[in-house]
Amino acid sequence: MVIKSNVVQPKADFEDLILDKDKVGLELKNETTKFDELQRILSKENRVVVELNQKLPDLISGQILINCDPVNNHDFLIGISKVIIKSNLTPLIILTSTNYKTIMGLLNVNKIDLDKVFLVDTVSKNISIVKESDKLFFVDSLRNLTQLQIKLFKLINSNKVVFVFDSIDVLNLYHSEKTIFKFVYSLAKLMRKFKTNGFYIVNNKSLIQKVGQFCDDIIEIGKID
Repeated sequence: MVIKSNVVQPKADFEDLILDKDKVGLELKNETTKFDELQRILSKENRVVVELNQKLPDLISGQILINCDPVNNHDFLIGISKVIIKSNLTPLIILTSTNYKTIMGLLNVNKIDLDKVFLVDTVSKNISIVKESDKLFFVDSLRNLTQLQIKLFKLINSNKVVFVFDSIDVLNLYHSEKTIFKFVYSLAKLMRKFKTNGFYIVNNKSLIQKVGQFCDDIIEIGKID
C-alpha cells in the first residue's frame, strides 16, 4: 500500500535562481578577465616592453642599437612603438624586413592607433602599386639609400618623432659593409642634428661592435619564444 503525502515540496524561489545564475556568470567573467590579463602579460610584445622599460632610462635618449633575435623583430617593433607612444612621441619606423600591411595588421591587433605611427616601407613599391598617405610612405628599394635619406630628412624636419630602423642586417643584401657603416653613421649624424632619438635593430652579432661605435648605447634583448 502506497501512502501519498499531501505535503507540497517548496518550490525554488525564481529570484534566487536568477541571482545564482548571475553569480555564476560573474565568476566566469572574472576568470576570463584574469586569463585575458595573463595572456596580455605573457604576450611577446609586452615582454619586450617589460625588457625595454628595465633597460632604458626613464627618458628615451640618444641613438640606441638593439640586438635581438630575428624571430622577434616584429615583436620589438610593436613593443618599442608602445614605449614611444606612451612617452607622448611618434614612432617613425623604417620597414626593411617586412611590408606595411603586416605591420599595420600587428598594430591593429595590439590596439595601437595607426594615426600615431609613421611607416616608411622599403619593400612594397618594388613588387606592387602603392599609394602614400599622411602616415605611410614608400621608397623604391633599399638599393637607393639616397632616396631613403631624403625621405627621412623631410619627415624628421617637420615632425617630432623617434626613429626606428628594422633592420640593419637587411642592408647586407644590397650593399658592402663599408657602405652600410657610412649609411648608419650618416643616419646617426642626421638624428643628432635634429635632436631625434633613434633605435637601430641588429640581429648579426658581428655587426654590433662595428655599427655600435656610431650609437650611444647597445641593448641586448634575449630570444622570446
